[in-house]
Order: sequence, then structure tokens, then C-alpha cells
Amino acid sequence: MKDIRGERSVSVLVPIYNSERYLTQCLDSLLCQTLPDIEIICLDDGSTDASATILARYAARDSRIVVRTHENHGYGWTLNRGLDEATGEYVGIVESDDWVEPSMFEDLYHAACSADADMAKCNFYMEWTSDPKRRKLYQYCDARDDGCVVRPRQDPRGTLLRKKPTVWSAVYRRSFLDENRIRFQETPGASFQDTSVNFKALWLADSLVCVATPYVHYRQDNEVSSINSKEKAYCVCDEYEEIERFIAGFSAPDPVAARIFAPMVYDTFIWNYERLSSDLKGPFLEVASRWFRRLLDEGQVDWSGFTEGKRTNFHVIAYAPMVYDMWKQGSAPQPVGKKQQGLISAIKEWMRSFVPPSRRRFTNKMQSLSRQVEALQITVDELVRQNNALSKRS
Repeated sequence: MKDIRGERSVSVLVPIYNSERYLTQCLDSLLCQTLPDIEIICLDDGSTDASATILARYAARDSRIVVRTHENHGYGWTLNRGLDEATGEYVGIVESDDWVEPSMFEDLYHAACSADADMAKCNFYMEWTSDPKRRKLYQYCDARDDGCVVRPRQDPRGTLLRKKPTVWSAVYRRSFLDENRIRFQETPGASFQDTSVNFKALWLADSLVCVATPYVHYRQDNEVSSINSKEKAYCVCDEYEEIERFIAGFSAPDPVAARIFAPMVYDTFIWNYERLSSDLKGPFLEVASRWFRRLLDEGQVDWSGFTEGKRTNFHVIAYAPMVYDMWKQGSAPQPVGKKQQGLISAIKEWMRSFVPPSRRRFTNKMQSLSRQVEALQITVDELVRQNNALSKRS
């Protein structure tokens, strides 16, 4: 066991862009950290509100705060600058609209050092500004795994790799990030740029300490969120393209990566679809449809990572995204509980009962739906065949 006496070296990176409403709460939580000697690198990505004034005030009163200001380059570029400037043995990230518990970095740092681990990862709370009494615990680590040291890529189910990507609920050994050249994509104006970094770090880590305590308060309803941004609605696709490139670079095919990639894409794309504003949902599903069809055509889908319901939804989105969107947005009743063989008849029954507000719009919509239903018929038959094959093997 590593001797951790006297060691207290963590660099905390805080990416900031127009965060004046929440920045004070974030910085106060960092200044209250029980780890005495942390470095708090505040990275102002060209904010146009009062964020810079708030940062100057805090830096003047506490030498642990280092402020770096630059023109707007985006989240990835900003955090890469912070990683290049960090001096701590371990590095953590705190989003400027979140806040953390006082003992977070002391506890994670000591957990990582005690195990000589590349990473230590914790649980977090999801919080809503609009409803302070509302709080939801996200368990990255189960209570029974508290303190366990694992190598995520060796889990045949890829359990940790498939969890919500959260680079800000961990500390990382800085030399581990540098030696493996783990950095963020620098696409200007993009979001979700922690997704590929999260996957690479988990995949390459030889040791990760699970900490079941929830230290981070992750805000869900920031009004400047990408939920309403057309430009950022598709950024998650760029991240999965990067993950796909990373996996393709392996010296040999890996069965864990092959098993979890399609389920990861599905889960993340559905999460993104559900959080988007209603006018962006349909266009995003068209993009998801092309992704899902390509994965099917290339034989990249391992159905062992899907539940029956997710298998059905995967095929519906791949071949009939408009139908799925209408189900989810309430324009049509979803045939919940019906077997796959009855899916086509359920869709056609709904189509016959539809009452159009406009005959021309209805006709165009029905023609599009008819084409999607015809394509869906092929894949439903294939789904039934695969289900039967899985049942025989089991």
C-alpha cells in the first residue's frame, strides 16, 4: 500500500462559460474542501456575463484559485488547456453549474493513492434548481462494491463502461492521462465532449477504485443547456465516432468492446432524444436511424447486451423512426406488451384510425409511414428469427 501521509496534491479543473448564476455556489464548495492543498484552475472560455468578475473576486481572496481566461474555443479545448497546466498528482473536474461535498477530493484522492489506482470514481446526486426538494441518486458504484479495485475492460458485461459518462465524478492520475494521450475533442461549439474521454479512461485504466458515496450535485435544469440547441443536438454522434475509431485501433478485436458498443450507442442516443426539445426530437431520430441501420448492416450488433424491449426499439428506430417519434411524443399509442410478430399489424391499425388535421399533410405522412412500415416488416421478421435462435441456444 502506498504511503499517503502528507500527500495532498489534486488539481481541480473548472470549465466556465457564462455561469454567473451558479458559479458562486460551485466555487464556495471547492474552497470548503477538506483536502488542504488543492489547486483550483478556473478556465473562463470567453464568458460574456459576470463570470470573469466573480472569478477575479475569488482569486483575490484565496491563492488556491488560478484563473485562466481565453477567447471562446469550446469545452474540449478549454479542458485540454487545464490538463496541460495542471500540476497535481491527480486531476478532477467540476462543472461550473454543479457543486460538491466538502470531503470529495480528500476522500477520492486517498482512495486512489491507497490502491495506487489510475482512477477513483464516485456516485452523485441529480439536482433540479426549479424544485430544490427533488433529488435523485445515481449509483455509479453499488454499495457492496465500495472500496473495490477493478479493471473495467475485464468485466465481460462492460458494466462500468456502459454507465452514464461522467468525467466530473472522479479523480484521474495525471501521468495516466498524459501517458495514454487522453484528451478531449476540440470541436468548436460542441458539447458531450466528455463521452469519448470517459470511455478511453475507463478502458485503459488498469485500476479503478469504486467509491459509493455521492459527492457531486449534478444540476439537471441549467437554462443554457444544449437541450434547446440545434447545433449541439448531434454532438453526441461525434463522440461515438471517436469511440468507434478508438476501438478500431485495437491490435485485435476485443469481445467486450464488440458486445457493448451497440448497446452504448442505443442508450446514449435514446437519452439524448428524450432530453431534446420536441422540435429537435424527430430530426435527431433520423440521424439515429442511419446509425442503427449501419450497425445492423455491418453486423456490429450483439443482441446479448439488449433487453427484448430495447431490441424492438432498436429495429423500429432503424427502419421507422417517424413511427417511434409519434409513439413517444403521444401522437399515437405505443403497442406496449405486444409481441414482435404483432408490431406491424399494430402500426397499420393505428394508421387506419388516424384522423388527419390536413388531407395533404396526412397523405404525405402516410406515404412516408408506409415506406417505413414496409422496411420494418423485413427487420421484424429478422428480429423474430434472432429471438428464436437465442432461445434455442439458451
